[in-house]
Amino acid sequence: MVRGGPISLAEYMQDCLTSPAGGFYMSRDVFGSAGDFVTSPEISQMFGEMVGIWCVHTWMEMGRPPRLQLVELGPGRGTLMADLLRGTSAFRDFSRALEVHLVEMSPALRAMQWRALRCEPAPAPEVRLPAGPGAAPAAAGGAAAAAATAAGKAARAAAVAAQSEEADLQYLRSGMPPLVGQQQQQQQQQTLHHQQKRQQQEQPQPVERQLGPSAAGVGESGSAGAPQAPSTPAVGVSGFNGCRVHWHATLDAVPDGPSPALYVAHEFFDALPVHQFVRDPERGWLEKMVDVEHPEEEEGHEGGVGKASDVGAGGMTAAAAAAVRDGGQGAGGAGATALPGAAVRGSGSAGRGAGAAGAGPAHSTSGSGLRLVLSPGPTPAAALLVPRRLAGLAKEQAEGVNELEVSAVGMATAERLAQRIGRHGGAALVVDYGREAPPYGDSLMAIRAHRGVGVLDRPGTADLSAWVDFGALRQAAAGAGGPVSCSGPATQAAFLLSLGLEARLGQLVAAAQAADGGSGGGGGGANAVASALVEGARRLVDTGEGGMGRSYQVMAIHHSSLRQLAGL
Repeated sequence: MVRGGPISLAEYMQDCLTSPAGGFYMSRDVFGSAGDFVTSPEISQMFGEMVGIWCVHTWMEMGRPPRLQLVELGPGRGTLMADLLRGTSAFRDFSRALEVHLVEMSPALRAMQWRALRCEPAPAPEVRLPAGPGAAPAAAGGAAAAAATAAGKAARAAAVAAQSEEADLQYLRSGMPPLVGQQQQQQQQQTLHHQQKRQQQEQPQPVERQLGPSAAGVGESGSAGAPQAPSTPAVGVSGFNGCRVHWHATLDAVPDGPSPALYVAHEFFDALPVHQFVRDPERGWLEKMVDVEHPEEEEGHEGGVGKASDVGAGGMTAAAAAAVRDGGQGAGGAGATALPGAAVRGSGSAGRGAGAAGAGPAHSTSGSGLRLVLSPGPTPAAALLVPRRLAGLAKEQAEGVNELEVSAVGMATAERLAQRIGRHGGAALVVDYGREAPPYGDSLMAIRAHRGVGVLDRPGTADLSAWVDFGALRQAAAGAGGPVSCSGPATQAAFLLSLGLEARLGQLVAAAQAADGGSGGGGGGANAVASALVEGARRLVDTGEGGMGRSYQVMAIHHSSLRQLAGL
């Protein structure tokens, strides 16, 4: 729009979420009851523990390699990884093999992850410079030692600068906005630090989860609130098992081998930008674009699409979208809102536009001065993405699709993961809300403070996400070539239960009761902890309409040599 015309929904979504100048994820804690939505790791420690069990089992199936990269895409607060590392610390060989890599671009979330993993700065590598001819002895005032120290610092600074420059280049190649300059970044971090201090003074951070007693080895994972420091080192050492933890802005910046890798992507793909297309009988596939409102235009303008701010995911109401996104408990209270069957389980052409077909005005009334319009003809994205996605469908199904939602970044990420796994071995575990087929037409939704809002309402202040098309991820992984297969998707409930969630719940409840009895308590504390643990597990595996156990799916992209993957 600043460029002089409409922008795609994908560009709008990316800017709203990750722009250095006010992106939703860039400067604050958006998770938990005090934030905008709740994720599975925040609901119960058992989620991260079960993912850890899956990682250990997969590592064993890989032949117990002595070096293993554990990569998490979009780690949030770091709660999942903290529970995973704590829960698997008893598997000594597995823990010794680990090197953790976190793909995170938000400075605020990096600081939370540092604290959640109980990181300490990694010792700097010692730099030894050979003494030149005629060098002064160390005893002569220490001049040679001082020069060596200065040279070592300069060498490390040059290495960090080169790494930062390479990360910027990778950022650009991946189609994401470039990192801001160093001076601008420092200014933004200082401003963020002052804002966070004010927020801490105005609102105390609540405790998000009820965990088992630390005496039983199931204590607090280190999930942290707002960060205290404006910046985070790029490398640290976790206090849970002593493994090194590295931070990267993009997947491309994570070392590609030589050791195999396990990738974890929990609620990562849903936040990647999506394009939306509508089939026109005369003009072909048109793309939905975001434009500024022009009040002087008549409401019957042919470029407009239906009102965007009234309906949520896949034709569901905004309240239903909030309930599913928020673990089955939206702002309206406990219990999930029923999903409209025709919209969610239909032909793939049903969606938000179909749910309000002919009912909404041509312009949005978001209050932000924005509206959705259709491109006058097929865009380059439509020409590239629509044929590719439809090629992965059966002919009859493809012919019945009149609306199509495609995440180009999501498919490219699945393809990159498959290529890495094909070269070096390993697997990628994807957990997200979505389905394998049919593809979605319009599932984009916005959540603010646990309530569904319009996707054009106050850009940068709400979480924008789209239901994940697992069929598209499978199609992209298969197209990467090499010895790669896909398993699943399975429901989150089936996945967690097969990994032993019920047995783990029994252990935690028994540990809570034993700890309370040993301290001379009357049982009230144990009952409260046990109830919280049971309720958390229930939400994770709830298979009712809109429940997390049913809406969330689990799929693995893995090396073809792995024949049996736990839970899938």
